[in-house]
Amino acid sequence: MPADIHRANLHRNRHIDPRYGVAVYGPADADSPSAPRDITVGLVGPAAAVDGMRGWLEQCRTRIEAKEAKPGQENLHQPFPGFSTDTSFGAQLVFDDALVREIPDRQLRTLLPNTRSPRRT
Repeated sequence: MPADIHRANLHRNRHIDPRYGVAVYGPADADSPSAPRDITVGLVGPAAAVDGMRGWLEQCRTRIEAKEAKPGQENLHQPFPGFSTDTSFGAQLVFDDALVREIPDRQLRTLLPNTRSPRRT
């Protein structure tokens, strides 16, 4: 990338690698009055999946270190800055229990083809 294009992108708070750009400059609309500051999360699925997803999203609020890089791949894995109002994202995830629907395993099993019994024709 020519140096003048690279500088122009940096000047506009953009970067060719969106992972780096968001971590350093925030989302492209971060300065916009219409940029979301609270993002409401709804979850649907089996109880274990809902609990697991919520736990994972809670962990994403704080910094997650990058995997150790192989030689020559130092920029491949970037650390995740964390998703909160205190990080470059400038927004937070809001969990609303009214938007959580746990689907019992027995209901999910009714959606799957019955592979345990012989097929009838």
